[in-house]
Amino acid sequence: MEGREITAMSLLSFAKKISGRTAPAKGAKKPAKAASPAAKETAPVAALAATWAGQLNLQPLITEDSIVIKGNVQTVVFRVRPTAHKRAIAAAVQERFGVEPTSIRTIQVWGKTRRRGRTAGTTPAWKKAYVTLPAGATIDITA
Repeated sequence: MEGREITAMSLLSFAKKISGRTAPAKGAKKPAKAASPAAKETAPVAALAATWAGQLNLQPLITEDSIVIKGNVQTVVFRVRPTAHKRAIAAAVQERFGVEPTSIRTIQVWGKTRRRGRTAGTTPAWKKAYVTLPAGATIDITA
């Protein structure tokens, strides 16, 4: 192989050489992406509330602990989908009950292992949301 210098190169660099792509020089900065005005604008939460309210499956969680928390700290406990995020939960509560929450805390509840003879399975995972209401605000969770 006259005229060609044989060097050891990795398979990846060889593939880049064949395809015509070149690696950037070391220390070179990547060009900054131009931020479009449309990307900066986010849809208002209220506009998405109607979509989120139906998808979140907000179910009041009525247990002894949740009733005590509701009386002492003005907090309501809901069972929501595992994929629900706090902004969506806030928008759904505001759309469904007409009250804007002060804060929201979420907990992931993992499924428990259950057995029936030899067969073992798990119950579904779900998410619990603690929704704190402003002072004087109430939610009728029986409806």
